[in-house]
Amino acid sequence: MTASIIFAVSSMFSAGLNDLLFKRYVLKDRPKGMYIALIGLVWSCFYLVLCTLTGGLHFDSDTLLYGFISGGVLLTANIFLLEGFKGIDASVGSTIYRLNFMVVIVLAPIFLAEQLALWKVVGLMFAVASVFLMSWSQGSNQGTKSQTVSRFIILAIMASIFRGLMGFFYKVGAMHGVDYNSFLLINALFWLFGGPIYSIISEKNLGVNRIVIVYGIVSGLLCVGIASFLLLSVKYGEAIVAVPIAQLSFVVTMVLSVVLLKEQLTLYKVVGIICAVGAIASLALASQY
Repeated sequence: MTASIIFAVSSMFSAGLNDLLFKRYVLKDRPKGMYIALIGLVWSCFYLVLCTLTGGLHFDSDTLLYGFISGGVLLTANIFLLEGFKGIDASVGSTIYRLNFMVVIVLAPIFLAEQLALWKVVGLMFAVASVFLMSWSQGSNQGTKSQTVSRFIILAIMASIFRGLMGFFYKVGAMHGVDYNSFLLINALFWLFGGPIYSIISEKNLGVNRIVIVYGIVSGLLCVGIASFLLLSVKYGEAIVAVPIAQLSFVVTMVLSVVLLKEQLTLYKVVGIICAVGAIASLALASQY
């Protein structure tokens, strides 16, 4: 169990650091599409090596189908997140984004015949309260720019929804027995090729310099760490312990953003973080009953 907790905390810190890195990256006018492509390159290389060492690639019809669907929505989610981070604090965007698991709670009873237990409903209420409080905190700090801020808040919410859809298709894919490593490789390839396409269509900028490369490599390694550490945590311990710990990454982002980016720690943010923690705790309780 000790090893499981260490891996879960490692996943949590990887996600928290990556969200902070996303925010730092967009503080200046840099090509987001090429940044995403470099993350995809690192991610692809990792899973190509892993698949080679563990028995090769297995692209059956279900792996291809759910790999393509989840890869598309995950790419979209992170584009929304990067665009949203341009106008909101790292702590606000990260908290909204990391509450994405609530999308699965809403969709699972509708499409997978899962029960919507009381603690799941409580978790949803906490999540909605957290998003509202974090959004209010951001708006109250911006004064007359509140309309502009609302647009970036909406982008963060859209990022969370699409990230939640990815989680839903991961769940459906697992139910159909997809090859996990090949599945994740497809996701990575979406980043690798989707990033430049986004740059061409939206940014008209395919330029890559040393700073973009460094950010891309570090974020790529962190993305690999997020998934790999979580898988190891579940392997050596219970998911009911590992998953909630890993989901607390927004707390790491909040602390680091206050220390490194000098973001304000307001009462609304503190209460919003508490509500987000309450949402995760409720999800953990729902898993026990």
